Amino acid sequence: MKSSGDSGNKYILIYIITLVLMIPILIMAHMAGRNTNADKNPYELQSLDSGWFARDAAGNSGSVTLPLNSPKFYGRTLTLCRKLSAADCQGSRYLMFLAYHSSVVICIDQTPLYTFGTSGSVFSLAPSAYHFFRLDDSYIGKELTITLSSASSKFQGTAEKIYIGDRASELAALIRQNIDAIFSYTLLLAVAIVFLIIWIYMSFSSKKYQNNSLLYLALLSLFMFIGGIIDTKVPQFFFHNIEALCILSYESIIFTEMFVIAYFLCSKNAYIVKMTRKIAFIPVVNFILSNLLFLLRIEDLEDSLLITHISILILAVCEVSFTIKSKLVERSRTGKKGLLHLSPEAVGFLFMALTVCIDIVRYYSGTKGDYAAASRLGIIVFIMLLGIQSLQGHMDILAVELQSQVYKQLALHDSLTNLSNRTAYEKNLNDLNNSSTGHLKAIVAMFDLNDLKKINDEQGHEAGDLYIKNCAYFINGFFRDFSTLFRIGGDEFALICSLDDKKKFYTAYEEMVRRYNEADKSQINFAYGYAEFDPVCDHNLYDTAKRADQVMYICKTRMKKNIIPR
Repeated sequence: MKSSGDSGNKYILIYIITLVLMIPILIMAHMAGRNTNADKNPYELQSLDSGWFARDAAGNSGSVTLPLNSPKFYGRTLTLCRKLSAADCQGSRYLMFLAYHSSVVICIDQTPLYTFGTSGSVFSLAPSAYHFFRLDDSYIGKELTITLSSASSKFQGTAEKIYIGDRASELAALIRQNIDAIFSYTLLLAVAIVFLIIWIYMSFSSKKYQNNSLLYLALLSLFMFIGGIIDTKVPQFFFHNIEALCILSYESIIFTEMFVIAYFLCSKNAYIVKMTRKIAFIPVVNFILSNLLFLLRIEDLEDSLLITHISILILAVCEVSFTIKSKLVERSRTGKKGLLHLSPEAVGFLFMALTVCIDIVRYYSGTKGDYAAASRLGIIVFIMLLGIQSLQGHMDILAVELQSQVYKQLALHDSLTNLSNRTAYEKNLNDLNNSSTGHLKAIVAMFDLNDLKKINDEQGHEAGDLYIKNCAYFINGFFRDFSTLFRIGGDEFALICSLDDKKKFYTAYEEMVRRYNEADKSQINFAYGYAEFDPVCDHNLYDTAKRADQVMYICKTRMKKNIIPR
């Protein structure tokens, strides 16, 4: 039987999870906009498509409209020029444009005011990035030039659309362009928070809980969020160190492999754990090799994603094969026949591997745009399936532990009086005896009900049970705040109190005797006695309990002779 407190804790956990999952819904609702133009920004984002003049190092030139993808400029550094008007520079307006793997130099009247991915770059191939350049009133009538150069021939001589607007409109445009990706990655962040909350809850609520699979799934989701949200280019609006952001994005993807391996190392299947240990070196090799090639400028970090993609596919194939092999071994051992049922993690891994392959093909085919559109779905499905499987296992563990706690409570509990029972009493005595000083600082009191057999014989056992409860409630009422009362037999009770509370004990004991003498003896009638631990005559608290029992029986004898004990 589960306590109401445990049930309440579960509901609180569910409420927290629900609250976290509300975040992406609120983001979607906010991005849907409002049905009023009262707060419409006077500087809406505009496309600066026309009015540009393009030239390259080979002498090709002419008026162009953006986006530019003309064969006559292919394979060469491209410079875009335009005379800035008052309309271009009014207010606090910014240029915003996306450059694919190109270094960028922005000049006003041949004076460089903005550079990216040039000689000081850590990248041999400049990462794709959004660029922002503020247009000042002093630039009116001056020539703006934007020079784009890429080490990759497929990006040479091309230019994307250029926008102009204030910061708020540019941020809104970035979010609108990436709303699907932002929603997906925000969902991953919400999943990471939920898994982390559950892991912390399980770790603190269950002493035997030592499984970190949910923690690794939370970290996997968190790093996927970091890498993915940076890839949407939205953080570049706030953090202008674009190269650092790009490196963080690439490294996050590499580290996700490590958390996948860590998750499978938490598996209950010994075969999967054994085989996973044999491939645990792959993410480390991937990290070292990718970064070494990058730092030695042998290969650009983004190009080295090929190594990471291969590494992910190897891990996927290996983990799926391990799962299938373990299922086959289990089936041969049990003699089961029929279709092979794959675990949720194997199905999730297969689906994720398929979506990653789709995006790899799109990436290396040179297709521009969102390279993670398919794999986002695969990753979310994969993490969700793993999370559900982990949660089921963790809930089973928690249920078993809660059940064992209930059984333990029942084993130490007297159901009639709601007091601790004789087993708990002997355990308490034993613990105090085994402690270095506990048995030296204790008082033991004994209580024995009078006339219980007579009440059972004459009035029935229901009346006898009520009589026991009345006496137990009466005695416990004086001592419950600082000591423990045990029911150690049908009509016997014992109390253990620390000598630290000696003054409280004697005050309560005297008050109990006074109130007892005034009580209705047909409802409350018992003998009582106590003893303090005495190192001269007691070897342990069992001897103290015997002396308290003797005092109680003296009291009982005097009661039979109608002598009221004091």
